[in-house]
Amino acid sequence: MTLGPYRFEGPWGQCASFLLMALFTVWYLQDAYTASPTLPNMILIGPIGAVALIICASFLARELRGLRIVPAGPRDPVAERDYRVAGAMALMVLYIVGLFWIGFDIATFLFLAGGMALQGERRWAFLIIYAAIVSATVVYGMRELLSVPVPTLFL
Repeated sequence: MTLGPYRFEGPWGQCASFLLMALFTVWYLQDAYTASPTLPNMILIGPIGAVALIICASFLARELRGLRIVPAGPRDPVAERDYRVAGAMALMVLYIVGLFWIGFDIATFLFLAGGMALQGERRWAFLIIYAAIVSATVVYGMRELLSVPVPTLFL
């Protein structure tokens, strides 16, 4: 991003995302505590919120090292094009449509595998195994732990 005579390089977007997630988590924890500070209400929300804040803080600390502000020079906008965001948006649309046609399990598997391939993962065995394990875990969690009846094809 260029602002005046300076160009901001590095993961500014990631830093803003982690900061917004941390602020939302703090707001949610405060709101849940205000609604009911009892143990049954906070027994799950409190620890999960604390873990989320720790994760946000650690990722933010890691990403802050990559931020740079440099003098702006001539740019080549063609070299800066990145189609991963448009690809991720298309994958999300296909995922939502696929939920009704092929089921939650296969749609989740294809979305995870496609997203990892889009982000540059080239180890196909790892990609397939990881997407299968995460998909099965999510389907199991939705069905058994949350009692949400999700349409599936295989699981």
